[in-house]
Amino acid sequence: MRLLLSLLAVSVLTVSSAAAREPAPVVRNVSFILNNPKRYEGKRITVRAFYGGWSYMRCAKSDDGKRGRLLASDTILYQGNRCIYMKGSPVPGYAPWRTESLGKRVAVEAVVTLDCDGKPFLDVREIIGKE
Repeated sequence: MRLLLSLLAVSVLTVSSAAAREPAPVVRNVSFILNNPKRYEGKRITVRAFYGGWSYMRCAKSDDGKRGRLLASDTILYQGNRCIYMKGSPVPGYAPWRTESLGKRVAVEAVVTLDCDGKPFLDVREIIGKE
């Protein structure tokens, strides 16, 4: 019986650690998240975009009501003129107030979370790459 339980525990740990190493699926366009927030809610994804600091002026006017912002320190990722907030300023070496940081490429792994109004934002778990 102990042997059976030990084998079962080892197999469960092996499966769960293998699943944890799988990369999160890439969402190629932040518009997908903004237009279908419920579809992505709670999902771990990878987003490759540009760093917009605290306010990227080219964000589409239609995004004004679609970007979930929780704290004043939240920063923006953008693709074209579509923007989404990410929690805090989690990109090491990028300063949201410095123009040198704006427009640099960044790839993040994040969980899509909805604020109390149903607006999506990225809860960043890992910085995968940056310029």
